[in-house]
Amino acid sequence: MTDPTFLAALYVKRHPREAAEFVDGFQPRDIAELLATLPDDSACDLLTTLVPNKAAKALEELSDEDGAQYLGMMHRREAASILRNLQRDRRERFLQAMSTPTRIQLELILLQPSHRVGAWTESVPFALTRDTTVEAARRRLRSVDVAINEIYIIDDKRHLVGLVPLFRLYAVAGAEPVGSISQPLLGSLRANSGLESALENPAWKKADSLPVLDHEGALVGTLRHATLREAVSQHGVVEMNSRSDDYMGVANNLYVGLAEVLVTSIGRISKPKAPPAVKGGSS
Repeated sequence: MTDPTFLAALYVKRHPREAAEFVDGFQPRDIAELLATLPDDSACDLLTTLVPNKAAKALEELSDEDGAQYLGMMHRREAASILRNLQRDRRERFLQAMSTPTRIQLELILLQPSHRVGAWTESVPFALTRDTTVEAARRRLRSVDVAINEIYIIDDKRHLVGLVPLFRLYAVAGAEPVGSISQPLLGSLRANSGLESALENPAWKKADSLPVLDHEGALVGTLRHATLREAVSQHGVVEMNSRSDDYMGVANNLYVGLAEVLVTSIGRISKPKAPPAVKGGSS
């Protein structure tokens, strides 16, 4: 008889999105137990396909070491999206359980200067890929324990392509893809933007909350207008000019590159070297 664990792993590998939709209604503990039965790469595929908030809740059921291992195997920005949805103390425990190079890379993404929008970004909003069906979106909403007013629509690289107001989700047939009922964004913010310049965004006239994008246009979170106003009023803000922005980008790339070098170097150091050959006979 075919091993059911093998079949589950094969299904996750070949149909990660469908598998994520299927387990989305599970309790976090049940998802964690399923992860333990899968090969590490299949478990990571499932975690990265889940809504980041759901993936974070499943990771909370794991040990620090197991959670850190899964996060360390992911692309850094996918791991950062999940880490943003964890409580600060648990997030720090996962980071501390990682290798130094991996932790450096993730902290560079997670930690932004206090005068930048990224430092005030809130947890990742409810987001779905545009080919997700309306019925699947409704099922996912039933498992969310926070108020949702709109759904952000993303592509396979988490680039933001539109949004769907909640009321529209219940006004169409369940087989429709959510991308077909999405509407254009009112506006967005860049994570590396200064607080004062973000406050001047004209989209605030029509929205109380705006999506925050990284330098590649991927969705990393949201920021409320009230939070932004509080940040500006409580902190002295010094806007950097474009040249300083370039220096910051170079510094980030440099540190990420150094972390990659560390990974390679540590791998080489960990391999035992053969003793040098002795030439000639003994004296």
